[in-house]
Amino acid sequence: MKQILVLLFFLNCYYAFGFKSGYYTNHFTIFVRHTVPTDTLIITNDTTICKGDSVSIRALPAFAYSWSPANSLSNATIANPIAKPQTTTTYRLQTQKLGTNLVANADFSAGNTGFTSEYKYSADGIPEGVYYVDKNSFPWHPFLGSNVDHTTGNGNMLLVNGDTVFNIIIWKQNFNIVPNTNYVFSVWLQSIFAGNPAELQFSINGTQIGNVFTASDTTGVWQQFYTIWNSGAANAAVISVVNKDTIKKGNDFALDDISFAEIIIDNDSVKVSVANRPILTLNQDTAICNGSAVQLNATGANTYVWNASKYLSALNIANPIATPLQDTFFVVTGSSIVGCSSTDTVAIKILPKPPLSVSKNTAICVGDSTVLTAISTANNFKWTPNNGLSNSSIASPTAFPKNNKTYFITVTDANTCTNIDSIMVIVNQSPILTLTKSNDADCVLGTVKLMATGAAKYLWYPAATLQFATTATPIATPQQSTVYHVNAYSNKGCFAEDSILVNVTKGVSDNGYLMASAFTPNADGINDCFGVKQWGFVTNLQLEIYNRFGEKIFISNSANNCWDGTYKGIKQNPGTYIYQVFASTNCGEVYRKGTVVLIR
Repeated sequence: MKQILVLLFFLNCYYAFGFKSGYYTNHFTIFVRHTVPTDTLIITNDTTICKGDSVSIRALPAFAYSWSPANSLSNATIANPIAKPQTTTTYRLQTQKLGTNLVANADFSAGNTGFTSEYKYSADGIPEGVYYVDKNSFPWHPFLGSNVDHTTGNGNMLLVNGDTVFNIIIWKQNFNIVPNTNYVFSVWLQSIFAGNPAELQFSINGTQIGNVFTASDTTGVWQQFYTIWNSGAANAAVISVVNKDTIKKGNDFALDDISFAEIIIDNDSVKVSVANRPILTLNQDTAICNGSAVQLNATGANTYVWNASKYLSALNIANPIATPLQDTFFVVTGSSIVGCSSTDTVAIKILPKPPLSVSKNTAICVGDSTVLTAISTANNFKWTPNNGLSNSSIASPTAFPKNNKTYFITVTDANTCTNIDSIMVIVNQSPILTLTKSNDADCVLGTVKLMATGAAKYLWYPAATLQFATTATPIATPQQSTVYHVNAYSNKGCFAEDSILVNVTKGVSDNGYLMASAFTPNADGINDCFGVKQWGFVTNLQLEIYNRFGEKIFISNSANNCWDGTYKGIKQNPGTYIYQVFASTNCGEVYRKGTVVLIR
């Protein structure tokens, strides 16, 4: 019963392969003569694939194929199906192939030999009931066109002018066969004259095999008759071909490539092992702050390859460091020891830094302070270093550094993303002052020159008894002992203050309050004016100057005024002039009278 089922399966295979199978006998019993376990049919070696993959299984050429199990194959009846098993599977193959063709002179290449015929062998194709072996139907019969053989287009074929007598054997051959064996009988037929095509019947040992086979109405079209026959108890076979068409006109045809061969069944198998793919585990998708890094971690495989990315520290390890600058998908392929791979993806989203702007770098003087200002949407502020700050955790602390310092501000938002900026505070030192004086004041020396060094700008006070109070060297004419203060500023605007005492000693005026004997009003800044500016504190002053004619040409009641050598805007001539001075001084009442020489 198993043998019958196998042969029935192969019959279906033959039909599926497109052979001319419409001419089988309708009812028969088939027996398999033998099955040969060759283990040489399948070219593909035992192999291993990864789950979900497929592999092509290849077998040597055969007549028909039957693979099992078929549910994981693309086609169980072809030589090279695609296998996609979910688990390790052994695929078994059973093939049919044809043994040696028993037909002598099957393609008629040997001419008119190897077979018998009840038709007459004739080289001119006339009348009906004749046959001939040749390469072309023309000019064998003058009314036939040019038709060539089935094998090569340039070989022999059996040319037949169909007889009008019923059941005359066209071709017959005897064979020695093996009992209980399956055989395939096949022959190719074409019409060589249009109209009334031949109707052939094939028989073995007098029993019809297949249905009557009708040639095509179109000349030159080869068709195959094909059937399977089981020898049963017979050890010999006589195959006959008979034409059932007895119409005279037309009924001309050719036969070629006749085959009668044993069917041989072979078996083989191949094992396809299915290896599981690694189950990868990755970090959860995450978000990091711009400029930050995150370590990726892949597990579950033997080796790893990450997609080529400039943002990874390495591409072939399980746990590279990722430093993306933008939202990025990192894809990893993990492979098992046997080479099966899986891929997975982790997404890294980049969170922006919180916005941050700070006040400009600034400069202060030592001892002063400045407000540092940071503006951000972040809710956390941290200044460093915190020494010299009023509060290091607010947006705008007051800084009072003692020397140059850079303060860094770090702001942190709700996502713990940070931004950093800095402000430099330059601390300028105050001027280091040195104050000196030319002398103290008395009846002889009524003026004092004050001197200051170490600053760029000066402001002395009290200014009432000072000349040039905004210079480094003002002239003081104190009436009494006085402390003179100076406010000094560096080029950076930093401030310092100091003071100096000028003593005033009162006494008699006999040896002091001298007048110059000459002056040179030439605008050179030296001795250009004649007066009492050097007498110090003076009150009740009256200075009078006369020319040689006794004419009063200058008078002043202020010690700050002096004669410049002119009268009514006119320069006076060089010469000797008479002066007279009345004044109240620190040393009492002073009167001086004398002459002064004007030199030009």
